[in-house]
Amino acid sequence: MRVVSRFILVAAVASLVACAGGSSSPSRPKQLGFKETFPLDPEREPSLDGVWSNDKFGLMLEFEGEKLTIYNRVSRYCWPEEVAALNADYRAGLTEFNLMSDKSSVKFRRDRRAGEWPFQPAAGLPTSCEKPLDRLGTFDVFGDLMRQHYPHFERRQVLWTRTVADLRREVTKVANDDELLALITEATSKIGDPNLRITGPGFTWVGEDSGSRQTDMLKVAFNRQDVIEVFSDYEKRWYGAIQQQIPSRLLGGEFESRFDGNLVYGRMAGNLGYLYIAQTGSASAADWKDALEVALESLASSQSLIIDVSMSAGGSPDVMTHLVDLLMPRKTPMYLRKFNRVFDDWVVTESTRKPLYGQKPIYVVTTNHTSGAAELVPLVLRQMGNVRLIGETTRGALNQTWLKSLPNGWVLHLPLVIVADRQENDFDGVGLQPDFALELFSESQLTDAHWQALQTLAALIGEGHFETYGP
Repeated sequence: MRVVSRFILVAAVASLVACAGGSSSPSRPKQLGFKETFPLDPEREPSLDGVWSNDKFGLMLEFEGEKLTIYNRVSRYCWPEEVAALNADYRAGLTEFNLMSDKSSVKFRRDRRAGEWPFQPAAGLPTSCEKPLDRLGTFDVFGDLMRQHYPHFERRQVLWTRTVADLRREVTKVANDDELLALITEATSKIGDPNLRITGPGFTWVGEDSGSRQTDMLKVAFNRQDVIEVFSDYEKRWYGAIQQQIPSRLLGGEFESRFDGNLVYGRMAGNLGYLYIAQTGSASAADWKDALEVALESLASSQSLIIDVSMSAGGSPDVMTHLVDLLMPRKTPMYLRKFNRVFDDWVVTESTRKPLYGQKPIYVVTTNHTSGAAELVPLVLRQMGNVRLIGETTRGALNQTWLKSLPNGWVLHLPLVIVADRQENDFDGVGLQPDFALELFSESQLTDAHWQALQTLAALIGEGHFETYGP
C-alpha cells in the first residue's frame, strides 16, 4: 500500500484515509470528487443523503443535498469537526479524495489503489450533537481520546483511567481555558511525550514534563541572564550561533546554506562531506526535497559523509523520508507504520530512488534534542552496514500524530500512528542509541561544544577509527 507522508484532514474526512484497512469495492459505484468546497455530482446516488458512521475513528457524516457536515463522536459526546477550518496549512495541502457509494455503504479512499475506509448508515445524529459542551465535556473528550488511542501508557508507566478520574472533580471548579489547560498538563505530566500537543488561537501546548537535555540546559542558562526576556528568542539565538560556526569553523568557508541556515552542506578537511539539517518547517517540503538532492549530488565524491541531525527537534516526516530514500538501495523496506488499536497490519514504506551516495561510510550525528521525524534518519540508516550512529541517544518520539478537534475548538495532536523499524521495533520513550558516544553539548559550552565535537569526529574518521568498528 502506498504511504501518505502527511496526514491531511479534508473538509470531509480526517487524515487517516490512506492507511485504512482494505475491503472490497461496492458493485457499480458512483464516484464523486471531494474538494474543500465539496461540489457534489447532482446525479449521485440518492441514498447518500442521511447520516453515516465510522465507529473506529469516531466520525459521523451528515449529507443534506450538497451540504456535508462532519461530527466527532467519543463515548457519549458528539461535536462538529473543525480541524480543516482551524488549520490553514492543512487546507493548503488538500488533495482530491474519492467517495464511493452504493445503497448500503459509503467508502472513502485516496485513489483506486488505496485501501477503503467504510462508513455505515446510522439512524441519525445523537442528541448530544445538538448540545453545546462545557469545559468538563472538553476534558472528558480529551481523556477518552487518549484512553482509546494513545499507544504507550504501559511503556511510560501511566495509570491513565485513575489519573483522569482523580482530576475530573477539579474541572468543575475551573474558571477559564487557562485553568483547564493546567489540569490537562497535570494529567499528562508523567507521560512526557513531546509529540502530544494541543494547539489553539495563539498557543501551542506540548505534553512533556521536560524538554531535551539540551533544552533543559538552555533554560538554565536563560534563567541566569537578564538581557533576553523571552526563552524562544534565546533559543533562536542558540540555533543561530551554532549555525554561524558551521561555515567558518567546520567547512572553512566553502559551503552552501539554505532556508535561513537550517540546511548547510559542504566539505571538511580530508574530503569529508558534511550535511547539517535543523528545522525542516522553514520551507515547503518540495523545496526541501529538491535542496537535499542537490546537496547529496554535490557531496557524492566525498570520501565519507556526516549527516548532522543533532539540532533537529522534529520537522516533516515527508522530508526526512525523502532523505533516507536517497541513501537506501531501491525497493528496500525503510520503516513501518500502523494505526494503534485501529488497524493491526503494518504499512511498509519502501525506498523508491536510486541511492545518491553509494556504500561509502556515513556517520549520523544525533543528540537527545533529535526528535520526531528527525529520528527517522537514524532509525532507517542504522540498518545499513556502512552507517554508524554517533553522539547521544535520541528523544524516542517517532510516533506520528493524528489531528482531532476538541469541542472547544482546540486541536489535539494525538500520537496514534506507531512508527517502527522493519523488524517492528518501536523506540518510543526509549530512543535510538549511538554506536559511538560523543557529547555535543555541555552546560558550560552550549554552542562551542558542537563544532569541537564534530572536529573530533572528523579526526577519528581520518585516523580510521571506525573502519573496524562493528555495526
